Amino acid sequence: TALGCVYIDTCNDHNVCTHDTCNSHTGCMHVDLPCNDHDDCTDDICNPIAGCTHTPLVCDDSNECTIDTCKTHGGCQHLRVACSDNNACTEDRCDTVQGCVYVSVTCDDGNSCTYDSCDSRVGCEHKPCDDGNPCTNDFCGDNGCYTVLLVTCEMPPPIQSPHSITPTEPPIQSPTESPLPSPTETPIQSPTE
Repeated sequence: TALGCVYIDTCNDHNVCTHDTCNSHTGCMHVDLPCNDHDDCTDDICNPIAGCTHTPLVCDDSNECTIDTCKTHGGCQHLRVACSDNNACTEDRCDTVQGCVYVSVTCDDGNSCTYDSCDSRVGCEHKPCDDGNPCTNDFCGDNGCYTVLLVTCEMPPPIQSPHSITPTEPPIQSPTESPLPSPTETPIQSPTE
């Protein structure tokens, strides 16, 4: 039996990434499917067989001086590492391969008449030739600081803490003995005759 006119839909392009329709005036239409998940931390693509895929972004910039993160609205972020060790005696810097590096500072001022040292709170210090000992004569000569011990010098006594001083007790005195009064003798009178 004859079927007459048959109209077959031939707009299917067998691509899951398109939406296939047909316009009676213009014919087949293949509109790309929107795969955007509105997440800046994913790479959104469409596979003709699997459909939409959302692959996480790799934000590692291979730089040890940055902290790599990703924000949903903003994408990859590379924040600089703070390398401060709070030590005034080191120079803090960052190496892109090693990360934070702390190099000791050089406090030598090139002056042989100063004692050069470093305090972690304030940094380099350059003190004159004085060892703080009152029994030495400190001065600077051709080769730097000299310390001469004074022959006639007595070191001041150490300062004692109030808690270390033992209170002195007054000496115990024996009671004073007063001499006993001698008894008064009454002369014996002979009887009157």
